[in-house]
Amino acid sequence: MLRNFFPKEKYRKLKSIVKSEKATLTITTLFLEIFINEFYKIIWQSRCNLVTEWEHTKGIKKQDLKKKILEGKFSNIMNNGQFS
Repeated sequence: MLRNFFPKEKYRKLKSIVKSEKATLTITTLFLEIFINEFYKIIWQSRCNLVTEWEHTKGIKKQDLKKKILEGKFSNIMNNGQFS
């Protein structure tokens, strides 16, 4: 899974510097862990707060969102005969 998120060429270059597969995996794993945590703290939480605030100003409730999701799935079943 790690290799899908980390460019192969960068991985190879790091491995050539570090000279150890285990150390390379550890470094790339830590890098991705830090990236994901920081992305969540800096971008995702702010985005969620803004969306929640926007939904509140528009009078959108959690019930409305759940209902819309269920209606969308029902519509897909009727139109395509499949779940999406």
